Amino acid sequence: MRPIFPITLGLALCALPACAAARHHDAEMTGALLKAAGFNVAAADGPAPASDLQALPALRMTTRQEGGATIYRLADPYACECVYVGDADAYAEFRTLAQERDMVNTAHTIGVP
Repeated sequence: MRPIFPITLGLALCALPACAAARHHDAEMTGALLKAAGFNVAAADGPAPASDLQALPALRMTTRQEGGATIYRLADPYACECVYVGDADAYAEFRTLAQERDMVNTAHTIGVP
């Protein structure tokens, strides 16, 4: 019996560029929605933003409390190498825009004009 490990490894390595391209595309699309919703872009060119970019989970919204207000942050190490930062209003607008985008994508998928 021949081991399947080399074949599996080869297939996985071939898929890596496709995965990276998909992550980059998802990051660009999410970034466009965040900016449209009013999030600020903090470039990771200083010590604090760079540590945020490394410490936060990639492309996942996180929250923290500052002065009694909730601050929303999303790290994007793939497209902009930045952290998007917004308040509750920006987050609510982002959710609305994302739901609208999802409805349009679903309509196109099922063939609704």
